[in-house]
Amino acid sequence: FRRVLFRSWNDLDGGFPVELGKEKALQVCDQIATPIDVNDRPLMRKLIGSVIGTAGTVYTALFMSLRALDGSYAAGGKYHTQIAKNLQPRFATAAGPVMNLNVFVLVSMLATAFLAHYNAPRFYEELAPAKDGSKLGRFNLVCAGAFGLAALLCASIMAGGFLTFGGASDGLILNSYAASDKLAVFGRLGIGCS
Repeated sequence: FRRVLFRSWNDLDGGFPVELGKEKALQVCDQIATPIDVNDRPLMRKLIGSVIGTAGTVYTALFMSLRALDGSYAAGGKYHTQIAKNLQPRFATAAGPVMNLNVFVLVSMLATAFLAHYNAPRFYEELAPAKDGSKLGRFNLVCAGAFGLAALLCASIMAGGFLTFGGASDGLILNSYAASDKLAVFGRLGIGCS
């Protein structure tokens, strides 16, 4: 997890809104995340971790959508020259192969994102039953809502990143954004603390 944070924050030395620095920011996130131990706690006590994680992800999806729409990274945009040449938006003009093999990376990521969680049986047991005593209907509703929200967030982040950077998108999309882009800095912090 810390490796992802370091990679996500690798170019933020000048981008933090306060003089925090990467190491200090990691310590802050550790302090926030440490008390949220998902082991040995009832389902409702995990709510705070879920809210923090979801809020960070929703914020990131919103700022990425805004940047895709406002043209800040397009040629002539505010941040276009502030990112490395290899990260500047690049959209193919000629038709490529019918099937790009990189699609398998996406399929692998999607499969990993939607694996059944190992705690699902525990969550089912902790779920309060409906009036008729059955938990299955409520569990299905909770799962459908959670996976639906996750799919919506993943799709909006994927679309926002691709519509902004095209073929120049970095594998960790937040690294495509300029260190001087304050919305991106908060997006990195939000994902890092999620």
